[in-house]
Amino acid sequence: GWQDVDVWKLGAAYQYNQHWTLRAGYNHGDNPIQARDVTFNMIAPGVVKDHATLGVTYLTNAGNELTVSYMHAFENTVSGSTIATFGGSGTDTIKMYQNSLGVAYSWKM
Repeated sequence: GWQDVDVWKLGAAYQYNQHWTLRAGYNHGDNPIQARDVTFNMIAPGVVKDHATLGVTYLTNAGNELTVSYMHAFENTVSGSTIATFGGSGTDTIKMYQNSLGVAYSWKM
């Protein structure tokens, strides 16, 4: 029941000096899950529409890099009628938000 979505992204990187690079970004997309499909998507509630990112990289004199990044996906909720096999009715609701932290180190060989 997922449908195609349009996604808009905007990002920027700023090299503060020869060692430090700062990054930021924002992403907005449509919700691929419609209210009629909520029951079937309880296990995969991919309803996030907006997220923001921050990152920083430090470049050593030897050319190695340490990068730290953070992403926050803002909470979004979708509700729809329950698909009941044995009669009855109700409303199902799915929601999701997410935080992610990443650390990476690279070195020249």
